[in-house]
Amino acid sequence: MREIQYEIVKEIAVLSTGDSGYTKEINLISWNGKEPKYDIRSFSPNREKCGKGITLNADDGKYFFSLLVLIFKVSFWLPFSSVIIANIVSMSSRPLWLNCFIR
Repeated sequence: MREIQYEIVKEIAVLSTGDSGYTKEINLISWNGKEPKYDIRSFSPNREKCGKGITLNADDGKYFFSLLVLIFKVSFWLPFSSVIIANIVSMSSRPLWLNCFIR
C-alpha cells in the first residue's frame, strides 16, 4: 500500500485539544504533492498520526463557511456579513439559492 504524504502549507487554527493531547486543527495541506486544500482533522501531539477528517477545495470551503454563518447566525456580530456572504456564494460554483436567506 502506498504511503500517504502530506505537507502542512499553512497552519490556520487549532480548534480544540483533547485529554490525550490530540488537536483538532484546520490547515492548508498538500496531500501527496497535489494542490493544497483546506483540511479539518485531528493530529497526535507530534503530528506523526492523524485521524479521519474532511478536505475542502477553495470553492467548497467558501460554501461551507457561508453555511456555517447561516446556521450560527453570525451576522449579529459581523455587520457586513450579508455582503461578504453574498459575494462568497456568488463566487462559488454552488447554487445561488442561499441568497434568499441572506439579509
